[in-house]
Amino acid sequence: MADSLVDHPTTSWEALNNGAVFYSRRHLYQLQWNLSSMGGGGSDLSGYIVAGARFGGPVAIMRDNTKLIALGRTTFTKPVIQVFSSSGIHLATINWELSKIVSLGWTASEQLVVLNEDGQYRLYDLQGTYRSFSLGSEAAETGVIDARIFDSGLVAITGQMSLLEVRGWEGQKPGTLHAPVMTGPPISWIVLPPDQTSSRHAEVVMAVEGTIYTCDNLEHIDQQMTSGGPFTHIAASPNGRSLALLTASSNLWVITSDFQRKILEFDLSTLSPSPPSSSTPPNQIAWCGSDAVLIAYPATVYLLGPGGETLFYPYGSTPVLVTEPDGTRVLTAIECEFVQRVPESLESVLRPGSIAPAAFLFDASESFAKREASSSSAANNNNAAGPGPGARDGVVLRGGGRADESIRAMKPDLAFAVDACIDAAGREWEVVWQKKLLNAAKFGRAFLDLFDPRPFVAMGQTLKVLNAIRYYEIGIPMTYQQYTLLSPGQLLSRLTSRSLHLLALRVANFLSLKPDSILKHWACAKIAQTRPSGGLGSAGGSGESDESVARGIIEKFEAMGAGAGSAGVSYAEIAKKAWESGRTGLATMLLDHETRAAEQVPLLLGMREDGRALEKAVDSGDTDLVYQVLLNLHKRLPLGDFFKLIEDGGPRVAPAAKLLQLYARDQNREMLRDFYYSDDRRVDSGLLLMEEASMQEDITARFNSTKAAQKFFSEDRERGFEAKMVEESAKLLALQQTLEKDVDGKSAFIGLSVSDTIMLCIQCGLNKRAERVRADWRVSDRQFWWLKLRALTEAKAWDELDAFSKYKKSPIGYEPFVRHLVGKGYGKQAVVYVAKCDPAKRGELYLSCGEYRAAAKEFSERGDRAGLSEAIRLCPDNLIKRFILSLNFRENTAFETIKEMEFVPPTLVHRVLCADCGTPIEPNSANLCIPCLRNTVDVTEGIPKSGLFEIVFSYSPFGLRFVASLSFCRNCDRFLSPPATWTIAQPESRELLAICLKKLKGLNKVRLVDAGFIWTEPHSKRLRVKLTIQKEVFTSTIVEQVFEVEYVVQHGQCPDCTRLAAKNTWQAVIQVRQKVPHKRTFLFLEQLILKHNAHKDTVSIKEVKDGLDFYYAHESHAQKMTEFLASVVPVQTIRSSQLISRDTHSNTANYKFTHSVQIVPICKDDLVCIPLKQARSLSNISPLTICSRVGNTVHLLDPSTLQETDVTSQVYWREPFFSLASVTDLVEFIVLDIEPSGTVRGKHVLADAEVAPSSSFASNSTSGMEMDMDSHHGSVSTTFHTRTHLGGILQPGDTVMGYWLTRSNFNLPAFESLDPSRIPDVILVKKSYPNQRKKNKQRNWKLKSMAKEAEEGAGINDSSSGYGRGALGRRGGLDQKRVEKDYELFLQSIEEDTEMRAAINLYKGKPVRADTEMKAAKAAGPSKQERRGGQYAMEIEETSQVESETEGGEEADFPDVKLDELLDDFEEMGIQDEEGA
Repeated sequence: MADSLVDHPTTSWEALNNGAVFYSRRHLYQLQWNLSSMGGGGSDLSGYIVAGARFGGPVAIMRDNTKLIALGRTTFTKPVIQVFSSSGIHLATINWELSKIVSLGWTASEQLVVLNEDGQYRLYDLQGTYRSFSLGSEAAETGVIDARIFDSGLVAITGQMSLLEVRGWEGQKPGTLHAPVMTGPPISWIVLPPDQTSSRHAEVVMAVEGTIYTCDNLEHIDQQMTSGGPFTHIAASPNGRSLALLTASSNLWVITSDFQRKILEFDLSTLSPSPPSSSTPPNQIAWCGSDAVLIAYPATVYLLGPGGETLFYPYGSTPVLVTEPDGTRVLTAIECEFVQRVPESLESVLRPGSIAPAAFLFDASESFAKREASSSSAANNNNAAGPGPGARDGVVLRGGGRADESIRAMKPDLAFAVDACIDAAGREWEVVWQKKLLNAAKFGRAFLDLFDPRPFVAMGQTLKVLNAIRYYEIGIPMTYQQYTLLSPGQLLSRLTSRSLHLLALRVANFLSLKPDSILKHWACAKIAQTRPSGGLGSAGGSGESDESVARGIIEKFEAMGAGAGSAGVSYAEIAKKAWESGRTGLATMLLDHETRAAEQVPLLLGMREDGRALEKAVDSGDTDLVYQVLLNLHKRLPLGDFFKLIEDGGPRVAPAAKLLQLYARDQNREMLRDFYYSDDRRVDSGLLLMEEASMQEDITARFNSTKAAQKFFSEDRERGFEAKMVEESAKLLALQQTLEKDVDGKSAFIGLSVSDTIMLCIQCGLNKRAERVRADWRVSDRQFWWLKLRALTEAKAWDELDAFSKYKKSPIGYEPFVRHLVGKGYGKQAVVYVAKCDPAKRGELYLSCGEYRAAAKEFSERGDRAGLSEAIRLCPDNLIKRFILSLNFRENTAFETIKEMEFVPPTLVHRVLCADCGTPIEPNSANLCIPCLRNTVDVTEGIPKSGLFEIVFSYSPFGLRFVASLSFCRNCDRFLSPPATWTIAQPESRELLAICLKKLKGLNKVRLVDAGFIWTEPHSKRLRVKLTIQKEVFTSTIVEQVFEVEYVVQHGQCPDCTRLAAKNTWQAVIQVRQKVPHKRTFLFLEQLILKHNAHKDTVSIKEVKDGLDFYYAHESHAQKMTEFLASVVPVQTIRSSQLISRDTHSNTANYKFTHSVQIVPICKDDLVCIPLKQARSLSNISPLTICSRVGNTVHLLDPSTLQETDVTSQVYWREPFFSLASVTDLVEFIVLDIEPSGTVRGKHVLADAEVAPSSSFASNSTSGMEMDMDSHHGSVSTTFHTRTHLGGILQPGDTVMGYWLTRSNFNLPAFESLDPSRIPDVILVKKSYPNQRKKNKQRNWKLKSMAKEAEEGAGINDSSSGYGRGALGRRGGLDQKRVEKDYELFLQSIEEDTEMRAAINLYKGKPVRADTEMKAAKAAGPSKQERRGGQYAMEIEETSQVESETEGGEEADFPDVKLDELLDDFEEMGIQDEEGA
């Protein structure tokens, strides 16, 4: 009875091409939506924009504002988008509050994409939540006029007729497609998605004027379709292989997508029956499958088949076509239909007159079923009697042979027939016919010996799923082919997105799929639905408590086997949703059930549960997770809060504190220093500074670190010893730096210990300094003798070692001399000192020196037979062995006698009287004592006492003093080394001592024992040298005498300096220029040159109008300087040469070289307007930018989007552009309100600000009355809304500097070409501190400056000249005010920019003097020393201060230079006797 109520499937079929092709028109749903309530002006879809999702997805409807609507038929409100299922069930309502909507579309995951004319697009899910993205600055500036949205992206046409492509839906940066030149939007266009093109990239097909263009990301191609154009409609087949083109003359072309072949051409004017308004073009053209085209008119749809035949489908209202992979959905105001080509399997089974095996199988099954139903009682009897002749494999064919004969006839094709019936069941919509087809397949498989039942079972499962989702309340009319293309997983996602969790869960269980994603979505939806009602957007909230919600979710998960212990749903993901909904307590409860710390900790960090996150990370035992938490907290929290969090954690987070210290010690020592400081760990801070000092190469930094460590140790009472030792270390470091200067850097003293320092001083000949180190550090005599012994041994200074051993009695004895020399392999030199050792050890010592004879004599004299035996054993020479044996024999014979002797009388020494004074002395050849011998004989007789020398009678303790002269060049600090060599020599250095000794003639006739300097005042121009000489005056009589030589230093010029003093002796000049009205760039460049010592080879530096000139004696030095300039600033260099002279005989020439260096005329904080074409090439940045920094490239920043780009010098000079305004044009504004937008890029935070000019708040102090607020200075109501990059530092009430564009007049073509509506009123540049700047506060730091000469005629002698202003101030009173202003702006930039401070050297300033002293010093002009400055003289820059005192509040964030950023000025560390000396 039920079967008779269902029509045969073929009743909806219509044939084309003489029955070769069939198409079906199936009614799916009767729609119940109320179109008249949507504001479209009626119950027809013609007044709406309709967007349908593929695969039976939802439909979005919005009123079309371009259509005229009769007044009174609707109310005009903001656009509202209604979302329905295919059955007309309402799913969601979206209220649109932005600008005009350009396009609607759906993604593959059923997210609605809404794009407006400002280039912003949102992705809505079916619950109404959305994500927002933008197409970029170009779309925002020029607007979007049209767009096409497809499953995986969109393509938009901007106001400049360019094509922007978005790939994916994660906010990727739009790409640009290659578009033809268009004067207006295309007539019609479509997008071929990447999965339908051979290149796997999106391609655009557009009708422009009379032809067709195809565009991709590489090129655009004109397809030369001018013969039929223009084309009003374009449609692509679902597989992308064919295109349908409708011409203006109503001809429909079907061609291949590669435009190589025309498949069909059809004249729409021949349609039968003709459309109601044949003169109007069709509303829509869509493909039905891949071989038919649907043409929609206001109340009619025509189907154009493969052979050019048509079918006619009338409708009562305007239809809307939604293309599916295997057909087309037709939506009207009251119904939803599906048109498709009848599937091949279904056609082969059910087509009337079919002779396919599947048709025979179906007929046999139907016949068998009817006969079985009519003879049910007879069947029971037959079963009792046993199987009859009609049985086949257990199936009894009751009723005869028709079914049996049919099965036998198609036995070879039975397997194919069964598969066809299974497939046909999947293609059929009616459940009755699905069962019949499956029964036919079941009937046929009983006759097969081998049959795989899995396709049959899978089809049964699939049909149950499809029938469930096709139900009216679900409303997903999905075909079997669409289901296979979509996959079951995506179907479950679509069900959960519609909150059909129970159905999705049952489908997942039925198909044996994991329900994790369903449970996650269900839990999130439950959290959203149960939040407390009454809040914003909380309509319908049940207000269920957090405890009950958490308990319900946990119980459900455990019941479904997706608890925390499984690999199922993560509680952390659900907790994150709860936290985002504002339910922190619920999120905490859910997180307690999360067992995976890697999932739990990141959410705790996001919830600002920092303490719990750190504890969970430590409890997990995962060091990487602990590091992740620590680094996240360090980046987000203030340093004090970060350290306090670790301290408050106690023992539980102690491992985290240790890991933090390990990380900071290797990666971030600054953080470790702050950690120790916050924890008051002074000893650890001191140890860290000492460790850093040992690794620093810069002596100044090492000295500062050591002093800072000493301060930390001194603050701890129990660490007095360490403080003293560190203080001694700093003192030693300063001394070592002085010693390195004394030896001209030839020996490295830095970092050595006291002992090593003494040794190196001795090796370098700095004996006085070694003695001073010994005294200052209280080195004992024993240790000093050991050090000097080792030093002289390493230097192989045997004479000095011998003299040192005779200086006085050795406190360590002489055995160490012998053993040390022997250990170093100097046995022959060690023999000299054996005689001074203990007699009992001499034999052994002689043996160690290899002196076997002497050792044998010592052993023999002491009667040491064992020693003699050892000497015989070790001796390699047989002759010496015989000598030792003879001594051994004598020893044996005399041993007993010697042993019995009790007293050995001492050897008598014969003495005589001195011939002059009668003093008893040992006899010598002169019979004179030493004093008388010195008075009789003058050993300095060979040293000349005339000419350069004269005898000066003085009270020198060494007797006579001789005076000589030395020539010294003050320009290059070199001494004349005879005969004509000029050598750099430091005071009291070995080189200077060698020069002094060369001046003395006759030293070759005596033996020079010792020579050294005697200290003299540095300014005395005297050098005193003490000499010790020896000379043999009589036979075997040597006299030693000490005398002093005094040298007078005479100033002169060396030949090189003489040439440099003359004019035009330079060989190369670098002319550095920058065409800007200020010199802040040169001020910064000067500091970079000073830091890197790049000016060391300059002959002179001259200041000119627009820059500086550097002169060099060699062209190679100039090339090094140009390379340095190119590495720090963007420049353009041009090199030229001029012939000065030429020698034709030697073929040599003398040239002068000129390097013209042009710096880019753009400075920091300048407002730059880039031409539009060039802005597109620079990462498509906005034309209106500010210069954020100038390095070797120009860094430009768009303050409205935070987009940045770098312009290299090559790119800039290829197409130069100039500043629109500079810092002198900045206007002061007051921040009234500021609201960060959330976008952060580096140190910049995007924010919307409301500002007003500072002049609006000024008062007329002269009249005592309030000024007119409507005057030209501005008014309080004059406020501006702008977008700025300073959202991270600005607060309401702050003062900020910016460019007031509406009040400015710019004469620049690039600026005039911009759209005035897109030019902001104000562009904010930097924060200002007016109150703090007005205070008369001395800066605690200073700069250094290069010594420069002024340009000729610049008035350098003018008393008003601005000395001490770096690269400025050398042009006298011509520009004094500008000099002061530029220099003050430069100093303020240094204070406000940490990156700029890190690139230069800042020095500690002098203590502040009284104002009167400062004014007097300023009025006195430059000092004599400053005027004299030599070639490498450095001028100390005193920072300027504002002299006016005003009342004002303190700015809390005023930039201040920290003391640890300043360097000590060692040039000012000299000791002065009195103040101002």
